[in-house]
Amino acid sequence: NLSSLLHIVPEVAIAYRRNSYEYTSEKITTTGDISTWEVDVPLLVRIDIPEGTEILEDFFIEAGPQLAINLSSSDSYEFGNYDGKDIITPATLEAGLTLGIGYELSREMAVDLRFYRAFTDFAKKTKIFNNKRSFSTMQVNAGFSYMF
Repeated sequence: NLSSLLHIVPEVAIAYRRNSYEYTSEKITTTGDISTWEVDVPLLVRIDIPEGTEILEDFFIEAGPQLAINLSSSDSYEFGNYDGKDIITPATLEAGLTLGIGYELSREMAVDLRFYRAFTDFAKKTKIFNNKRSFSTMQVNAGFSYMF
């Protein structure tokens, strides 16, 4: 029965993201740090592996869209002798796709491993790159969930 294997799983999570970078071009080193607090809202379709497959019966796969709403952000930037803050303006909303696999420990608890790739840019504009750079999110995360 397909309806017993297919579940819609909405979630809400608070996420802290930080990205540090450093590169050298023409003997000038550029470093930067971007951090954000976001609300992640994935809407996943979870497919349970059918019973009767002894080894895999408690596993599931999941996929669906995810929105990330930026609550706050900060950044710092150094380029040669120039130091700056608030160089990058993060987008208010980011959208992407989440794919994952998981294992049900019980009816209420599960562990999973997910991959998320954003389709929209993380930053809507920058003050130093003439808006020619693309900043998008790609992440892998492991989680534990408890359903009540």
